[in-house]
Amino acid sequence: MANQRKGKWYTFMALGALVALAVLGLYFHDRTKRDERPLGTVPAEVMAPLSALFTEVEALDPPQHPALDMKLLDLADRPVPWESLKGQVTLVNFWALWCPPCLRELPSLKALEDEGIPGFDVAYISMDFAKDAAQLSDVMKLKKIPAIDTYYIRDLNAWESVELTALPTSVIVDRRGRIAYRLKGDIDWQGPEARAFIEALLK
Repeated sequence: MANQRKGKWYTFMALGALVALAVLGLYFHDRTKRDERPLGTVPAEVMAPLSALFTEVEALDPPQHPALDMKLLDLADRPVPWESLKGQVTLVNFWALWCPPCLRELPSLKALEDEGIPGFDVAYISMDFAKDAAQLSDVMKLKKIPAIDTYYIRDLNAWESVELTALPTSVIVDRRGRIAYRLKGDIDWQGPEARAFIEALLK
């Protein structure tokens, strides 16, 4: 009798362990599928008010990798591949020191970055064609630019790479490193329209 009870107890424990493993498997499977999704869907009622704030908004369907290799450099003059942006949803802002709307937009972008939203990042690319990182950093300090950890380029092909026609332009890069949206003009990234847009991208 005791052996029968012990056998039933072991059977019960084994079944419990199998159920637990199955539940964990489903949880991680769903989480992996969600994390691998390039972007969430932005509904029309979110996109319309955001689009009204910009000069022009373009949704790329399907999302595209940059047309040409963009040679990015960081503020230590180290090369940074575009592929390093993949893995999470990233807002990449193309800006320049000579562009007043760019400078107007940077504080709200920096505030958005500082929030540390899970799965979301902000990156900056200076289009000033600085001689080197030291020159760019010095002018940024002189103009009291927010302390952004920007990349910069010395290659005119960067304009063609992402089809830039104006500054500032922000592009939304999906988790696979592809450009999904091109947003021309400056906005307050702390506003409710921007917030709803970002939340939709991350779903």
